[in-house]
Amino acid sequence: MKVDLVTDDDQILSNLEGRKCAWVGVDAPLIVNNDDGLRKCERSLFDRGIKVLPASRGYLTRKFGGCRGVDLAEGMARKGYSFLGAGQGCRVMIEVYPYGTLHVITGGNVPRYKRGKADERRRASLKLLRILREWLPVSIPKWLDEEVVAAAPSELKSVTDKIDAVISVLCVYGHWIYAGKMTKVLGDASDGFILLPRQVV
Repeated sequence: MKVDLVTDDDQILSNLEGRKCAWVGVDAPLIVNNDDGLRKCERSLFDRGIKVLPASRGYLTRKFGGCRGVDLAEGMARKGYSFLGAGQGCRVMIEVYPYGTLHVITGGNVPRYKRGKADERRRASLKLLRILREWLPVSIPKWLDEEVVAAAPSELKSVTDKIDAVISVLCVYGHWIYAGKMTKVLGDASDGFILLPRQVV
């Protein structure tokens, strides 16, 4: 597994250049047709006890100045990517939700890797990486653990962003490798959908 940090849509799209096939998980709303309120997929998350911010055009515009995920999805569509289930399956994009994924695989006991004092966030991040390694047979680079330990408090956010990227990759990979048997798609293509692991029993 390769883990890089990119910060804008042009960099993301550039990373897709020359790839014949790729499945891309995006931690942002890719379909937002509602002006306010919740999408069906977000209601489904709430029904499962998973906290989520409402993804509406009004909220995203007020909070972030627009619907960046929708813009990114349009850029990916121009490169031949289609939503999960809508295309031929070689170039796929799907919305993911790292916190929701963690909520499922930890039974609701998500380590507080983004809040609290720096040392607490470091311990939670290391615990989280152990959980992820037990969840799926994927080799997560050990340098990520070392980066967690070595990061200054001001650098921890960028490290946890990389961990979120790993969570997103694992969710999409789990969907692909197990042909959807360990994952569930909440919502639909008209209102927006999110890929989650199935409940761990």
